[in-house]
Amino acid sequence: MATAEIYEDEEVIERFLNFEKRSTTHFKDFFDRIKEDRRFLSGEHFDETDDEILGNKRYKAPVDVISNQIRSIANQYSVNPYQWLTKEGQLDFIGSEFLNTTSSKASIMEALKSTVAFGLSYIVISTDYDLNNQVEPILYNIPDVTKVLYDPDSVELDGKDARKAAIIDIKSKDWIINTYGPEYIADKNDKPLVNISEAYDEDSMPLITFFEKTEQGISIYKMLNNSVIEYSVLENVQRLPIIPIYGDSYYLNDKITYKGIVRQARPIQKIID
Repeated sequence: MATAEIYEDEEVIERFLNFEKRSTTHFKDFFDRIKEDRRFLSGEHFDETDDEILGNKRYKAPVDVISNQIRSIANQYSVNPYQWLTKEGQLDFIGSEFLNTTSSKASIMEALKSTVAFGLSYIVISTDYDLNNQVEPILYNIPDVTKVLYDPDSVELDGKDARKAAIIDIKSKDWIINTYGPEYIADKNDKPLVNISEAYDEDSMPLITFFEKTEQGISIYKMLNNSVIEYSVLENVQRLPIIPIYGDSYYLNDKITYKGIVRQARPIQKIID
């Protein structure tokens, strides 16, 4: 990783906002369905119409039958992670190094469960420091896929053609002060770069990591409160380090989208319950 040349905050933020608008519009319906499926799996099986017919005092509990199926299917795929991580084979060398570590296995399993359940997950390849202060590759999944902005123009299943992406982390203001300093804390009336109304907390702020593919490699910007606070470049890297893992594809309103087994099992599970 190399420190990049001079850039203008305003230009970067403008590019990000244009990308955020396009990505949010493109994935909105898909994310809305994922949120519905997550609520269903957590025990919210019945809507207002169901309550009118069946009564609203029915016992609501997580759907264990579907949860067991999710774990069973994810276990089958986790045995051979290379086959679903990428078709290019360019991650094979990484596989022998760290895909079999405890943390990587846990990340793989969580990503697979999300894909099997809801039709989408993201795996991120990054670096960290080991106990000897040596850089080592790490693999982690994004727990909430709706906090990822992905390239709406990407059509490859492993995302190798994606040129832009962003990860939104909701961080406490105490964490931001300790990590970056108090100058980045937003005032009460400041509008964040992204809509965090569903996860709103006046003591938190969105930390945005914005990735752009360029001729030099992958530019990475970290943004807080309308400011670019970190900038670096992954030189000579030809793909974004965020890999999407999709579920079953189908057409909805003449547009390809994806689903997991929760979406497929909902009608039958409601009848059983």
